Amino acid sequence: MGAVEVCEAWLDEVEPMPDQSAEHSRLVNATLLHLGRRSDMLVTKRVVGVFRRLAGDPTVYHIGTPGEPDIQGVWLRLLKLDANGFSYSLIGQAIAIECKTGLGRLSQKQRAWRERFISCGGQYFVVRSDEDPQRIWPLTPR
Repeated sequence: MGAVEVCEAWLDEVEPMPDQSAEHSRLVNATLLHLGRRSDMLVTKRVVGVFRRLAGDPTVYHIGTPGEPDIQGVWLRLLKLDANGFSYSLIGQAIAIECKTGLGRLSQKQRAWRERFISCGGQYFVVRSDEDPQRIWPLTPR
């Protein structure tokens, strides 16, 4: 049995979880809507996974990088350049946001991606509720 056949057999055995999937999509979309209201952020939804058509074509499609988060973007940040706080610069910092619902945990591939992203200077967040984006990135200054 070839790799594609094994993958297809595995996909045939997996039943979608519509409630979790719908809740996850809702949380991703709510987070995108919240962040889209900020003028200092540019974010986009990422699609990652293994897919195949339900009928006909048996080809298995791989989209994205395994472990990649649901949302990625750039956050415009204020950077102090000296110890006295008198010199400032604006920089764009890469951000990654993984949305988890219920008891969902980061997979091994997601943890590896997160560690690599952070090691390159990015900021990684896990959002679990509608309140998280509002708490982490309030729309009004603190």
